[in-house]
Parts: sequence; structure tokens; C-alpha cells
Amino acid sequence: MVKVLYVIVSNSSDIYAEQLLISLYSLKFHNPNINVALLMDGATEKSIRQRLGIIFEYISETTCITFDNSVSLYERSRMLKTNARNYVEGDFLFLDTDTVVTDFIGDIENWNIAIGAVKDLHQNSLHTCRYIDFIEKCASKMKWTDYNREINYFNSGVMFVRDTDETREFYKKWNKNWINGKKLGVKQDQIALAKTNNECPLITEIDGIWHCQLLGNGLPFLYDAKIIHYFNSSVQNKNGIQPYSFMNNSLLLNVKTKSCLDCEVVELIINAKRAFAERTDIISGHSIDIYYSKTFLFLLYLKSRHCGIFKIIEKSFSVLGKLLHAMKYLYSYKRLWTL
Repeated sequence: MVKVLYVIVSNSSDIYAEQLLISLYSLKFHNPNINVALLMDGATEKSIRQRLGIIFEYISETTCITFDNSVSLYERSRMLKTNARNYVEGDFLFLDTDTVVTDFIGDIENWNIAIGAVKDLHQNSLHTCRYIDFIEKCASKMKWTDYNREINYFNSGVMFVRDTDETREFYKKWNKNWINGKKLGVKQDQIALAKTNNECPLITEIDGIWHCQLLGNGLPFLYDAKIIHYFNSSVQNKNGIQPYSFMNNSLLLNVKTKSCLDCEVVELIINAKRAFAERTDIISGHSIDIYYSKTFLFLLYLKSRHCGIFKIIEKSFSVLGKLLHAMKYLYSYKRLWTL
């Protein structure tokens, strides 16, 4: 039977355990009989049992790995994630903690594939990826000589993995590529995953409904979504109110304070496909380029920290817009006059 696997490294200063509790509740609400495995380090287990022990009521099996104290929390997290196949027995569906399950997922039992994943940001090609420059910079640092924009670039937040010798070897290579990349200044596990799959193609693309990435063209898959991945971005972190409820730190801090899920949070989980802020819009095309530009980040910073300066800039552009409109009108009038 396929189980669901979470990997977590957490302490009292972060909110990953709170994310995990929300994801677990959503999973069990729609799949009450599913087995859940939790992979973590010893320090994390101790910390979670002390402050959010309710999590273990949802867990069927735990695996704890010991690390030297010199290994950072981030490194522990990535070491566990990139080698999870060799720490946990049996087929599994891996979920990041910042996910919400919105439907029955038992269909995965019938999948005849070794590893399944969804393309990052639901993009068919890296040519349209909004952070392609970053990916190529990382590939260069890793000395990935056969890198090109035609490779399959999958998101590692949701992955279906059978338990075979082939998949175990794949994870060993992923872990090795991540370690080598980290030494060269590339800490992201997804770059290492892409390199591994390029060297040993084993990942089959699955339908986007199994990994609806809200901040990455996930809207077409939302209606039928089985799993929503609401990962935060550097842009969204500077917003006062996030577009998706579970991205708000205030909600997660509320869970942290109460050490449980209150009725309001449970209601949001049950209706996760509707859990959007009142002021939420849709952008596309050039608007996306502007949204993720440093110019926009600067304006967002002014809006949140120096509203007066922002209003002056906004007023200046308003005046400039009217001036340009007037100049355009005068130019058209002049042409008409000379005819």
C-alpha cells in the first residue's frame, strides 16, 4: 500500500510543524485510512513532541536520523529529502509540509511508474520559466556541462516514488548531486533533482491536479486539484495579506500559540479551494515580469514601510501620465491640422 511521506526539520523558532499539522489534517480529512510516515532528525522529534505533540496522532510510522550538531537545519532537511527513498521502506507519495490535500488520493495505488512529478510552475519548457536566469547560474556553478533549456525540470514538492532498486539508486545520485552542488554554492534541491533526472531519466510527468502550484500557473488545475502547494515567495512575504490563507504567518502563529487547529482554521482546510483573500487578482504576460522585478519589490517595500513616499511617487506618475496623454493629443491635433 502506498503511504504518504513527510520530511521535516523544525524547532521552536519556525512554523514548519504548524504547516505539517495543517497538511496532515487535510490529508486525513479526505483519506482517513491512509498510512502516514514522518522522516526527521532526533532533535526535531523531541521539539515537536514538546510543543505540538498532536501531530503524532496522525502518524503511522516515524524514522529519525541522527546528525552531528555542526550540520545546519537546512542541510539536515535537504539531506533527508534527497535521500528519503533510502531511509523509508515501501512505496510513498512525498508531500512538502506547505501543502493542503483537497481530495481522495487512493488512485495512486494503480500508477505503473517508478517516479512521478509535476513540472515546476506547470511550465512545459524552461524557456518560459520566470527565474530561468537563476537556474542557469546554478547550473553553471555546478559545472553541469550538458545543461540546456530542453531538460525536464520538475518540482520536488510532491513526488510519487515506488520502492525499487532503480528508485533507490536514483535517490542516492540525487543526494550526491545535492551535496556536490552545495559545496559549489548551490543549496537548492530542485537543481540537483533536474541534473539527476537528466543523467538517469526516471521521472514520469503526472497531471497537474496532483500538485497544483498556486503561485506558478496553477489556476487551470485548481478546480480538480488533489493537492495544493502554496509555497511562499520573496514577493509575497513583503505583502501585508497573502493571496492564499495558509500563506499568512499570522494563521500559522495562531496554530503555534494554541498548539492545535481551531474551528476557523479547520473550516479553511475543509474549503481549501476557496481559501483566498478578498482582494486577490490574476496577472499574466508582461505583468508577471513586472511583478517579479526589483522595481516592483522596491515599490512594495515603500508601500509597506514608507507609505508617504509611495504616495508621492504614485502622484508623480499620475501627473506624468496626464502630461503624456496631453502631448499625444496635441501631436494628433497637429497632424490633423497639417493635412
